[in-house]
Amino acid sequence: MTYSYRLRGYRIEVVYWLKPGWRFVAKQIKVFGGTKPDFSVEEVVPVEMVLKDTVLSTYIPSSYEPQIGLTVAESRKDLPGKDYGAFLRLPENHGVMLVVQNPYLKVEHHGQSVAISYTPEMSWHAAWGAFASDIACISPYQLSGERLPREMLLEWKIPSSSTPNDGMDRAEIGSVEDRAGHATHVHN
Repeated sequence: MTYSYRLRGYRIEVVYWLKPGWRFVAKQIKVFGGTKPDFSVEEVVPVEMVLKDTVLSTYIPSSYEPQIGLTVAESRKDLPGKDYGAFLRLPENHGVMLVVQNPYLKVEHHGQSVAISYTPEMSWHAAWGAFASDIACISPYQLSGERLPREMLLEWKIPSSSTPNDGMDRAEIGSVEDRAGHATHVHN
């Protein structure tokens, strides 16, 4: 399914597709040159939505460097690629996985709204054809109720008797694994 429109002299296509065996919807944004032969692509927002269902909690997997003793929060200050997507946890153990095939994402979540963006900051020549965003994958899943710790236990630390359950739900891990094989072969 393709939505086409014009914006400030550019033709925009937002393409959604689903193939047999997939458990996700793929989305890509295409920008066709406007009145000028060259244009800049500063920011791309492949996912921006407001959910009707209540978002009870979220899990945003982020890059971090446990091997040098940094926490997720400390790593976020220094690493360029901060987020890898978002898992929105909804009522009745339902969830929505939102990922984009780009390692340099920024996820913003406020209440019922979520946006995933990245900043290519590049020039594009209309002669090359349409600028195509990295592909987003949107997928529902069923939560297992079993969460893992958000951060790895460092090998030189003694584990405590209780383990935090502030990380990914086991179903979220399975969701990524299950869809990743298909998503790497997404072509429109």
